[in-house]
Amino acid sequence: QAVTLLTVARDGSKTPAGRQAAELELGRLGNVEDLNAAAQGPDPALAALARVARAEQLAGAGRLAEAEPLWTQVVADPSGEPVPKSLALLGLAQLDVARGQSENAQVRLQQIRSLTSDPWLIGRVEILEEEIGAGPETGSATETSSAPDESE
Repeated sequence: QAVTLLTVARDGSKTPAGRQAAELELGRLGNVEDLNAAAQGPDPALAALARVARAEQLAGAGRLAEAEPLWTQVVADPSGEPVPKSLALLGLAQLDVARGQSENAQVRLQQIRSLTSDPWLIGRVEILEEEIGAGPETGSATETSSAPDESE
C-alpha cells in the first residue's frame, strides 16, 4: 500500500520538491531508480538524505567502495544539514572501524556529537565508541597518552 500511495504522490506531485520527497521514500523502500532521482532533486537536504540512504543500501550489500564517495559528498557540503551529515559521518566511522582506523572513527564520532544531540544518533555513536574502546572523554586523551610511549 505504501508503494502505491507514494507512486501516486510522486507521479501527481505539482512541485519538484514534493516529487523528490516521494522518490526518497520509494527509494528507501527499495526502488534504486527513485532513490537516484531523489539524490539529484532540487532540495539539497532531501538530496543528501537520498545519498545517505543509497550509501547505506550499498554498504549493506558489501559495496563499500561505492558507498564511501556518497557519504563523503554529504559530509563535504558546507551548507549541509546536521542530520544527513551526521548519518554520513556515522557511515564513514563504521567504515573506518572496519578498516581498523579507530582514530579516524573517533574524530568522526566527535564531529557527530558536535552536530547533533539526537538520541538515536548519539546511541549509535556510543555503540561504536564501545566497539573501538573509546568514550567521548577518552578520544584525545588516549592519543596524547600513547604518543610519548611511541617515541621512546
